Amino acid sequence: MNVMHGDFVAFVDSDDYVEPDYVDSLYVGIADADMSVCSIICEDSAGKLRKGSEPITEKRSAVSSEEYLRHALLDWRLVVACNKLYAASIWNQLRFPVGRVHEDEYVLHQVVGRCKNINVLPDGLYHYVSTDNSITHSGFSIRNLDRLEALVQRLEHCVGKNYRQCAALTFDKFIEDLDFASGLDWSDRAIHARLGEIFAQLRHVPLSAGSFLSTKRCVQFLGLWFVPFLTEWVLRKAKHL
Repeated sequence: MNVMHGDFVAFVDSDDYVEPDYVDSLYVGIADADMSVCSIICEDSAGKLRKGSEPITEKRSAVSSEEYLRHALLDWRLVVACNKLYAASIWNQLRFPVGRVHEDEYVLHQVVGRCKNINVLPDGLYHYVSTDNSITHSGFSIRNLDRLEALVQRLEHCVGKNYRQCAALTFDKFIEDLDFASGLDWSDRAIHARLGEIFAQLRHVPLSAGSFLSTKRCVQFLGLWFVPFLTEWVLRKAKHL
């Protein structure tokens, strides 16, 4: 990315492939927007279709940054860096984090925050090839805690932008992932330290974020903000009552 030239940029993962008119269609589709997004054809290594191949929209639509972030919490195809054409200026001084999985999650709010408009297309132009050893098919591990960190950063962004519904949905997703993380051995030093880093970042989110949340979520947020490990222990115990 440090040596790229031109007005637009697109990404293709090494396991995937695209339709011949992929770039051309996205270029036409971007029009006066800053990013265009196409539908994905999900398949296994043998070419068999998998869930996720349905169009992400019924017709071409222009969405705002806030609307896009809100929908991205419900559809992973809006999160991944592939299947998109970006104005190259979006990536000025912006890079994927080094050494993290779920790197798309880290930059999503930063990318979308730099877009005035985003055009979403129904055309299935990108072939997403899923293999059994991919991240999405591996078990939950310490590496997957990276997404918790990315969600904290997105929550801070949404609160700063006063995206109330988006902030609430982001915290919902954080709690959901934290529930998955409860299956890890929190007494393990590396896991405990990584969670400590993430909870420390949660304290960068203003306490005013609680006003964006339901009463239940607000209590959880405040607990995780002040006494995170005790709060998580209570949440685990309450789940089994």
